[in-house]
Amino acid sequence: MNESIASKIVAAFKVVAFLEALTWVWLLIGMYGKWVGGNEEAVAKPGMTHGIVFIVLVVLTLAVARARAWDVKTLLLGLVATVLPFCSVVFEVWAQRAGKLDAPAAAATAAEPADAIGR
Repeated sequence: MNESIASKIVAAFKVVAFLEALTWVWLLIGMYGKWVGGNEEAVAKPGMTHGIVFIVLVVLTLAVARARAWDVKTLLLGLVATVLPFCSVVFEVWAQRAGKLDAPAAAATAAEPADAIGR
């Protein structure tokens, strides 16, 4: 996969992981409005928005897994993080720190220039 496209997929993943957490907050507020406030329509917009963002996050998680050659364990953690409240952000931070969102090492070493002697 072209590195330019892969880096754009990773950037989109980071943004959508954050948006997914925000839509969780909005949905929880809507649930409070529905169950405590008695407003049946309080979850309509947040629920639909969260559902769409969730689907986009799952697709982006699969795309990043392919672009960055994740192992099965990392992929499964990423997919589980899409379901649990606020874990999309936790997973994204962990993946960034663990180097799971960086370009594969093989591509990085292949792009290294030769030393001054030319070896």
